Amino acid sequence: MNYPIKYENIITKQFVKQVGAPGLEFINLELIERQRGAASYMIKTVGANIFSGKSIMNISLPINISDYKSQTEL
Repeated sequence: MNYPIKYENIITKQFVKQVGAPGLEFINLELIERQRGAASYMIKTVGANIFSGKSIMNISLPINISDYKSQTEL
């Protein structure tokens, strides 16, 4: 698959390594907010379906949860 962004650019521009920290910190705030919005939508939808007695099996995923990159590629 051919992605429009190179892996090296993602690592150097979207993550930061703090001295003494055990890993990398993701700093792309726009993407973090989009993922939080998708997660909160899912939680609200599941909660509403449970309280109304509907099945949670037919909940649609929000479109912004589907991206051409996987979470590990970000």
